[in-house]
Amino acid sequence: MTVTLSSIPLKIKQKTNVLKVSGLAKGDSIVSWKSSNPKIVNVKGNANGTSILTAGKKTGKAKIVITLKSGLQKTVTVSVQKRAVKTKKISGVAKTLKLKKKQKAALRPMITPLTSTEKITYKSSNAKVVTVNSKGKIVAKKKGTAVITIRSGKKTVKCKVIVK
Repeated sequence: MTVTLSSIPLKIKQKTNVLKVSGLAKGDSIVSWKSSNPKIVNVKGNANGTSILTAGKKTGKAKIVITLKSGLQKTVTVSVQKRAVKTKKISGVAKTLKLKKKQKAALRPMITPLTSTEKITYKSSNAKVVTVNSKGKIVAKKKGTAVITIRSGKKTVKCKVIVK
């Protein structure tokens, strides 16, 4: 059994579906999802491995215990805090991207932690060469070079786009 995360930071009253279970043995299934402190975090899990975590009105830590039919258990720590969950890292973005005129591409950055409440923004250094929308979709307009800046909170990653 594999769990997507071993610890999850959440803001008070934040809701997320980032906790997932996969790799169950054949014939095994999830019997229960339990929170050690439902006032800190509540969990609604499904037998298919998906769940929804809802942070309560109090700060603190709670453990989510996932139990399988086979008896195997996994524990995930959830920390609920007052302030927003800040982005610590942006990854999964190529340093350089080569496109032809009118070609499209999509940037799919991975934010750590997955529960970050800070939005991802995209900006092109030269919109005449390359445009990028709020979802990270890139369109090559004409020959040249532009840099796409991906930002979440105080973290920034750049992707150089060369249009031929």
